[in-house]
Amino acid sequence: MGNWQLEVARMAIYMTFPVAAFYIFNQPQWFEQETIEKKRQIFRPTSRENAEMLAGCIKTLQEKEERELLESLSNNSSN
Repeated sequence: MGNWQLEVARMAIYMTFPVAAFYIFNQPQWFEQETIEKKRQIFRPTSRENAEMLAGCIKTLQEKEERELLESLSNNSSN
């Protein structure tokens, strides 16, 4: 075992390391550029044609669900 100065130094290192790691990895300005680049790679901007196709598909599905609901309601009311 060491003397009390060695124990104090070890305790200071044990306490400093997590605090320093927390400080370093919670600085958004240090990682902002990399994060923006990664988001641009993962989430490509949508084109106007793709957005229109998606909106048309959603509208078609909604119309189909409405028709099925109306048919089921008319069948239930006739029974």
